[in-house]
Amino acid sequence: MKIRTGFVSNSSSSSFICSICGETESGYDASPEDLGMKKCENGHEWHDGCNLNFDLPEDDFINEDGEVLEKYCPMCTFVNVDGEEAIRYLLKNCNLTRGLLIAEIKSKFSNYKEFQNFIKGT
Repeated sequence: MKIRTGFVSNSSSSSFICSICGETESGYDASPEDLGMKKCENGHEWHDGCNLNFDLPEDDFINEDGEVLEKYCPMCTFVNVDGEEAIRYLLKNCNLTRGLLIAEIKSKFSNYKEFQNFIKGT
């Protein structure tokens, strides 16, 4: 058990991952808006600058909780697809599990560099 003898704050750290560029923003007691991000009612978060030319209307694009409505979210409207959700879709569509995918990768590549070269197309 740790016993703290110095100053102890009740603040909590928050972090958010941009569903478009993948960068992480964090801060103490921060909301996505505090860190220059938007959040939709389905939980997608993205930087204000990563809208992919997806323009939000001037008014009435947020709900009573301050979240962007689904019809204005770049992920909910499939202007962009979150990388992790895309992987889950591909696994389901190809009738694979992560375990089967990893086994296939292991059987095809003898090292990580070969794998990366394949992905990059070199």
